[in-house]
Amino acid sequence: MGSYTRQSPAPVIDRSWLPNDGIVNVVSAKYPFGHPNSPYDGKIKQGVWNSFPVMEGWDHMDFINFIGSNTPGYFSIYRYYHDVANRLHSLPK
Repeated sequence: MGSYTRQSPAPVIDRSWLPNDGIVNVVSAKYPFGHPNSPYDGKIKQGVWNSFPVMEGWDHMDFINFIGSNTPGYFSIYRYYHDVANRLHSLPK
């Protein structure tokens, strides 16, 4: 996604910040620095940031459904957001 790096001020931005999942870089997308976190394993854990896997092969156009369903490489963005909504709806009140 980019080529910017820096050693100071904090946080250090090294080459690990360059990969992205189509929306933002992966490092900053997972969870806020210094907060409790856990990889999502199919069950949402309360009290921590649940980080989801990177959407390999997706780009920004897939997430906003810019290209359309008749284009080679199209991903089912409706299924993706439907799953997000279902996970949110399943959370306890």
